[in-house]
Amino acid sequence: MGRHHFPLFTRLIALIALLALGSSRQAQADDNSSDSTVESPTISSGGAPTEVTVKGHEESSRITSVKPPIDIHVDPFQSIRSTIKPKQSLLLAISPNMSSWRHTHPEFLMAQRVIKPWSSAFSAGSGIVFHVRKELDKAIGHSLSPKKARQYAWKLSIVNDQGRVFQKYGGPDNPPKETVWSGESQTGGYVKAGESYSPVYTFIDPNGSPHTIVGKPIIFKGTIHQEADGRHLELNSTILFGPRRAETEIQAPEGTNLLQSAADFIKRFFPNYPLRVQAFAATDSLAHSQAEAVKTALLKELMLPASDLSTDAAEAPFSHQRVVIVISNP
Repeated sequence: MGRHHFPLFTRLIALIALLALGSSRQAQADDNSSDSTVESPTISSGGAPTEVTVKGHEESSRITSVKPPIDIHVDPFQSIRSTIKPKQSLLLAISPNMSSWRHTHPEFLMAQRVIKPWSSAFSAGSGIVFHVRKELDKAIGHSLSPKKARQYAWKLSIVNDQGRVFQKYGGPDNPPKETVWSGESQTGGYVKAGESYSPVYTFIDPNGSPHTIVGKPIIFKGTIHQEADGRHLELNSTILFGPRRAETEIQAPEGTNLLQSAADFIKRFFPNYPLRVQAFAATDSLAHSQAEAVKTALLKELMLPASDLSTDAAEAPFSHQRVVIVISNP
């Protein structure tokens, strides 16, 4: 019995080994077939085999045990995305915010009581400069050397619109390069806003012959000077009330800009001082109306109670018609 069963057991083991070997070869063949596809050659009519094509599969189609990287898209600005989104109205061809320049400024900048230094009509200079030596060359007709120029006597007369000498300078020789006029007259008075002042240059050569030249007239929009009762801020009535100085309302834009400059000066240097508005016009009633118009405008511009702003009026010839704001002494 043992002799017949032993060969049977041996046969079973051999059969299992053959089956395992066959399975291994079949798996290898399957792997080879998955990597590439080989098209079997065909025989042409001439007896020669045709071209053999080998096609490989993409690597990504193969099953692998390596896990792909995790790709998670995260918006770092997700929590503030809604706040940084631009306003669509700003991207329009004509934005509502740009339809007027006033919309681009805060409201308080448009208030009348805010100082606007860029529109000031008053200069911080110490006086008006007259170039005497240059005018000498113009009067002679050619440029003189410093040595010859010193031989000329000179006189500078500043004449008002009535033909009267308001101020004068001069010397027997050596005309200066420049002369500064402070706006004061020979008698200690000051220029008046709205009046015209013309420089007249007279030069006497070594032979005694005079040479005269008249400069461009000067008209002041406004002037500031100290008087006994306070600081006087004078304004040109032609700019405030028109060429005839007969209007009762302040003319825009020149008149309003001039009054704005005067108000800015008061805001900067005399913010809480009592004021008195004096108007000089063709008639007393017109002067009163003009004074009230200036007072109303100043109350809008200044942070000043109405009780600290008084008015006064007087009749005056055309050349003396003006508006004076008196800043009372403390």
